[in-house]
Amino acid sequence: MIEIPAATDIRIPETRQRVMLALSKLHQRYKTDWKPEDVFAECVNGKAELFENKQGFIILKVNTNRFNLHKTLFIWILHSYQASNNVLAEERYFEWLKALAKDVNAKSIQFETYRAGYERILPKEWQTKMISYSWSVE
Repeated sequence: MIEIPAATDIRIPETRQRVMLALSKLHQRYKTDWKPEDVFAECVNGKAELFENKQGFIILKVNTNRFNLHKTLFIWILHSYQASNNVLAEERYFEWLKALAKDVNAKSIQFETYRAGYERILPKEWQTKMISYSWSVE
């Protein structure tokens, strides 16, 4: 069973080392537009929040739509220490995310991914809103 993650201070040396290592691997593997130091700064400055458990971690942000001012709980980074875990498919985890979204008055929960196939495992409440394609012209 997936354990619900707890808010965690990324400045704690052991946490920082573990999370920064995972972020470095994600950055290298997926060529992310963020660097691990960017994520660290966002967490330290209160613009993002880290939640961690034995299975992995999730970094959340609250984004506000500039047109309608609706808030969205944005799953910025989700990482499992064990490749087989997919916490977004766990109902208990989904309920925890919904409660967090309500706590910050968010109207929705959103995430983006470098991996295809989430529609096969996500609960039916998740809807595909947009698919992003990128073409580098450099």
